[in-house]
Amino acid sequence: MDRYRLKAVMKTVGYTILWLGIILFATRQSVLMFKETQTESQQREAAPVVQEVPEAAKTTVRKFLIHWLYASSEESTAEKIERLEKYSTSGLVERLKQKPNLLITVESSKKETVQANSIDPWKAKWIKKEEGKRAMITFNVVMQDGRDIYLKVPVVKTGTWAVEGLPALVPGEKQKERPDPETTTVPELKEVEAVVDGFFSAWLAGKTEAISRYSKTDDLQTTNALEKLHGQYEGVTVEGLSETPLKVKAVVTVQDAYGQTLSFEYRLMMKKAEDNQWYITGME
Repeated sequence: MDRYRLKAVMKTVGYTILWLGIILFATRQSVLMFKETQTESQQREAAPVVQEVPEAAKTTVRKFLIHWLYASSEESTAEKIERLEKYSTSGLVERLKQKPNLLITVESSKKETVQANSIDPWKAKWIKKEEGKRAMITFNVVMQDGRDIYLKVPVVKTGTWAVEGLPALVPGEKQKERPDPETTTVPELKEVEAVVDGFFSAWLAGKTEAISRYSKTDDLQTTNALEKLHGQYEGVTVEGLSETPLKVKAVVTVQDAYGQTLSFEYRLMMKKAEDNQWYITGME
């Protein structure tokens, strides 16, 4: 075999080995990636999906609280326990029978009734490691005398949902203060006020011209608010919220049939058109 043929053979063998190496490397990487993907998929499938506390549990607690917070001087403790029994575990019912002093009651001599005006769900959380079976549900309760309280109640699923313990009085979450948006100067204030005033005087009266004459948006619909209130439009004040684009706060005053002055607040987006006139382009 001459020298040139030997070189060609060696070159061919070299390329073959190189391509085999590339193919083996690519195959190995593909296998590793497949294993990693399969492992991640299995982990995702294995991870339990925690659902929210169901409405049925919240409804049970709410009904329990209605009966728990209601107390009448004309009702015996046995009668109250009977009302609560439908929404309680047998253990809680037995506990109340043995210790009726745990119940909210009113002395028979006072001849009065205690009850809640509103009972609204505030927060619901599963008890750790017992998700799907046990939960703590907090309700915001406003009593008939105006007291505003928060009660946390334990609930358990025993075929159906049932309250298994006495309510706990807990602090409510503080609402974050939301500062009013800063006001800004409204350009051409008199012209803007005239447009806003004309719009509301017609719009609140249910006149379609309010939309066609003073606005450039398809989102507004006419209203017959003045007719419903048996009222009369008195006027509007305008404050700027932002300049670009122009956004204003409009406080409208209406006098109703009883002579009361009612105030309503709207936020309007406005734009100056090619005809040099201001138009309402949106309402919040």
